[in-house]
Amino acid sequence: MIGGYFQVGHLAKAREIFYEMPRRNVVSWTMMVFGYVHNHQVDVSRKLFEVMLEKNEVSWTAMLIGYTQCGRIEEASQLFHAMPVKSVVACNAIILGYGQNGEVAKAREVFDMMRERDDRTWSATIKVYERKGFE
Repeated sequence: MIGGYFQVGHLAKAREIFYEMPRRNVVSWTMMVFGYVHNHQVDVSRKLFEVMLEKNEVSWTAMLIGYTQCGRIEEASQLFHAMPVKSVVACNAIILGYGQNGEVAKAREVFDMMRERDDRTWSATIKVYERKGFE
């Protein structure tokens, strides 16, 4: 229900349901973080993220994507480097974030350090180079 309310922009109703929950777990907290990211309220997301008792790969990645989508690459970069586990999805997000900000070398560093790459990794990297006019 929380996710549905966020999808249609009913942030107050999503927040109300969240705070009425007798027990909140990492999934419900992550949904709140992602919901605010989805609605371009990355500062609210970060406040929730900071008070989460338990964070997982998904919650870290949701916060990272929020920063990259808002063009806040410095904060995204700091968060990325603090992440205990850097999933392929997180790496792809920061590669695109660096690319959108013209930081090709940093995007390439992330690409080079990745142990596993998927189709999106390759597409993101190609897009970064394409934006800068590399062949």
